[in-house]
Amino acid sequence: MKKQTRRQLEFYRIKEYKARKIQIKSAKKARRKQKKLCPKVKNTSTRDSIRSKRREIRMNLYKKFRYKNKPLTVEIKDELGIEKKENVSAFFDLAEEIIDFDSKELKLDLRHCTRMWPSGVTMLCSFVEWLTLANKESRHPIVLSNTPYSSDVATYLSECGFYEFVGRTNGIIEKKSKIDTKVKIRLESDTSKIDEREDEIQDLIINYSMLNKEQIELFINKVLIEIFSNVTEHGIASNRNMGYWVLGQYHGRTGIISLCIADNGIGIRNSLMTGPQRVELASKIQRIGIENNENYDGEFIRMALEESVSGALSAFPKTEGLILKQYEKGSRRGNGLSRIRDTCRKLGINLSILSQNGYALLDSSGNIYSKGSRLKRIFAGTMYHMSIPAQRMEG
Repeated sequence: MKKQTRRQLEFYRIKEYKARKIQIKSAKKARRKQKKLCPKVKNTSTRDSIRSKRREIRMNLYKKFRYKNKPLTVEIKDELGIEKKENVSAFFDLAEEIIDFDSKELKLDLRHCTRMWPSGVTMLCSFVEWLTLANKESRHPIVLSNTPYSSDVATYLSECGFYEFVGRTNGIIEKKSKIDTKVKIRLESDTSKIDEREDEIQDLIINYSMLNKEQIELFINKVLIEIFSNVTEHGIASNRNMGYWVLGQYHGRTGIISLCIADNGIGIRNSLMTGPQRVELASKIQRIGIENNENYDGEFIRMALEESVSGALSAFPKTEGLILKQYEKGSRRGNGLSRIRDTCRKLGINLSILSQNGYALLDSSGNIYSKGSRLKRIFAGTMYHMSIPAQRMEG
């Protein structure tokens, strides 16, 4: 058999890649069409009531705050991100210090930062946007950063879009990296951009992940679409000035694609306790001995992951069964996070969710290995982070 040339192999690789893209896109459109055909609950008064309550919570979260203390410098050294278990605690400590600071000026000292992971970039950029939203009618604090000593970190921050949201005091970035290994961070306030962002994520996964075409299709249909539904409902749909965040990066030496999708919304606990299932949830949390406050944000994330509960406007309330009450399985988006969890488990993807003060970290088997709530916020909204298995680069 005649050996194929390198040019022929490249031709067939590109041909197969294009065919996979078309197949996945067709499946995605079919799924969206199916969702549109699903009957919707038309209860205007209930929806208006939910929106009104969420508006009150949002106004409280984004109320004006007088920043009066002297300028604060926060040093970010070593690695910042939740991509590695050993960095999680330090990430939470730093996030608490930054998000609820009380100074006229905040300077992020990045000189000794050796690695800035996508989750760290997303946390910092969303925090700056929260400051802008909370103080849009008044002068909000200045947030600045300096240039890291590490040229790799400086290059990444420049090319991923970090400096478009967090100001830089000095430094010129000259080194260039491989652009197609990342999805640049953006704040989107238009739902029409979802397909464009999904295509960018899809390209990153097709090019670098260990998932086959069926697994990629499953990830897009069961995980991406659901997460985008969540962040647009709690971002764009809740306030025209708000939006959602997307950032992705292929890390060859670590063997993962780090993907962050987030919003600056009211958080999972507030969403659940103002949604269609709020009455039943109120009874449940009373039985298990927790309260509707930030000290239990992590427990609310757990309930959303492990039980068919949701704060989505289209989620059904509980229905009476013959033996016991239960949440209806597959009730529109009533089990969205549990579906995301199950799909990530099937694909061997690590999933982490940060929401206001709370967090839940899951391993590739879908087990929650860490959850809880911090005294202060660790994310100004909700962030979904996924570590997708990818090709490992030698060297």
